[in-house]
Amino acid sequence: MMKRIVIAAIALMATQQAQAQHLSLGPAVGFGDAWMSNMDNVQFKPTFNVGATFIYSVVPHFGIGADLRVHFMEGVAEKTTMGSIVEKSTLNATYLRLPVKFIYFFGQYGDRLRPKVYIGPSFGVLLGGKTVTKQENTDYRVETNTTDLMRSFDFGLMAGAGLNWRIRQATWLNLDLIYTHGLTDAGKMDGYQANRNLGISAGITFPVGRDKSKPATK
Repeated sequence: MMKRIVIAAIALMATQQAQAQHLSLGPAVGFGDAWMSNMDNVQFKPTFNVGATFIYSVVPHFGIGADLRVHFMEGVAEKTTMGSIVEKSTLNATYLRLPVKFIYFFGQYGDRLRPKVYIGPSFGVLLGGKTVTKQENTDYRVETNTTDLMRSFDFGLMAGAGLNWRIRQATWLNLDLIYTHGLTDAGKMDGYQANRNLGISAGITFPVGRDKSKPATK
């Protein structure tokens, strides 16, 4: 009986260690362009995000990942000309976003460079922001809390492609091009407005629970 317990305990620890060897976690930042659907005269609107990313994979080509990031200055920027009046409206929204990624890796374990593609759902919670409308060459300026104009929850799909580059044993530089397509009406205004984002991301992932004396498996 005792022998069976010992064997079972060893097997459990071995399984946990093997799983831990395939879990990576680290910081990530991103920069891109944000806009909303069904809006006229849309201008380029820079947005950036910071947070953390993780990847878990136990087979050579498939993995699952997720990000937890704060996205600043999402929303939309518009510029409208009415005769001699030029009006600019900038809706700034700050979201806490949690995308879940189903990843396909090219190449094999041990390769220094591993291209990847992924897709998955993205969940967002509105944290705040300011919306500013002003007219050029006049004193007209109106500020509104973005929470009065936007819904508190946002849902969509995220798709991306990128490259994982091993910069040292079990440590990876993650470079990605990401597109997020909102599927829910994000605004409280008339009509249907969904969030859109296209950007680049960079992050570094480190092993969690890995025995660093062993060769890297990812």
